[in-house]
Parts: sequence; structure tokens; C-alpha cells
Amino acid sequence: MFFHTRKRVYVSHVGIYLGDNLFAHASSRYGVTVSSLESDYYNKRLIGVKRLQQVDAARYALEGGAKLGAVQAIATE
Repeated sequence: MFFHTRKRVYVSHVGIYLGDNLFAHASSRYGVTVSSLESDYYNKRLIGVKRLQQVDAARYALEGGAKLGAVQAIATE
């Protein structure tokens, strides 16, 4: 999930969709937290979403150095 939360930067915030209109993200005020997409703040600032497929997770793990197991868990949900 991609959000526009600052004036000068188009994509300035990202999150991971959890289901039921909830997403996990890192907040500068609260650390890692879960918020609702029904909140006016995030609903108005949502740019778009991208589903991470298994092939994307494998490519990212090989190119980006991420741990494949953690990325695969996200991709299969």
C-alpha cells in the first residue's frame, strides 16, 4: 500500500494490508502499528496498492537480499 503523506514527496509512506480494512505500518509517533483504512487521514492519502506475488517475493529475495521466508509469508496471505 502506498500513501502520499507529505507535500514534496509523492510516495512517502507504505503499509502492508492485513484484511478487514486494516494495515500495518511504521508510525513516527507510535512505532509499528495497525491502522484502519476507514480513517479519513489514510483513506484520503491512499495512492494505490500492489499484491505481492510469489514470483515477486522470490525476485526480491534474490535481488534485494530479503529473507525469503518472511516475504513468502506475506505473499501467500
